[in-house]
Amino acid sequence: MRVSAAMMALMVGAGVSSADADDANFATQAAAMQAFKSALESGDIKQVSQHAAGETGAILRRVSEPLLKAKAASDRLDKALAAKPEIGWHNPFAAGLAPLAGSQLEVVEIAREGNLFVARVRYRQSPQEETIAIRNEEGAWRVDLPSELAKDLQPLRDPERLDKRRKQLEQLTEVLAALAADIESGKRKTKDEVTLRLLELIADSNLFPSAPQPKAGDKANASG
Repeated sequence: MRVSAAMMALMVGAGVSSADADDANFATQAAAMQAFKSALESGDIKQVSQHAAGETGAILRRVSEPLLKAKAASDRLDKALAAKPEIGWHNPFAAGLAPLAGSQLEVVEIAREGNLFVARVRYRQSPQEETIAIRNEEGAWRVDLPSELAKDLQPLRDPERLDKRRKQLEQLTEVLAALAADIESGKRKTKDEVTLRLLELIADSNLFPSAPQPKAGDKANASG
């Protein structure tokens, strides 16, 4: 049995008779898929992680919390810069902290393959389709991440890399929050002052060991 996207929407919206176990199963999978799709398209990485299955889902759940904190600090920095356009400085971290921005997933069909439910999906900006599984994990229905998302998490299967990424996000949160506070207070008023202060904060946190180090005189000015 296969369920088209149109039928899936009807099943999710109206529910199905408990007497028809097969249809009820499809409705359950459709609801799980819709929850994942809604979280993805809203850019809610915490909710996406809750609906994501398998090892990559577990990795995403570990990364999502520090990522959200870094995103909040980045948003604060953007707000401070918007209030003082004369500075003319752009936050270079904003895009990287919104990895789901613009994601639009189309669910073409849900089907049963043996004992497994699968969904045929595609990104709306691409005609290419892929099949992802819908799995029951610890009593919750979760969805395999589409390949475009899963591939970015593959390096983090190494526990040391995962811990390092979490630490980097925590350090970045402190850097961005400190820079935002300096701009909010009027301590940094020009593009050069903001740039030098960012370099100083990065050097002090050891966030990027290979990043350019501010010169002694510049550092003193940035700290003043």
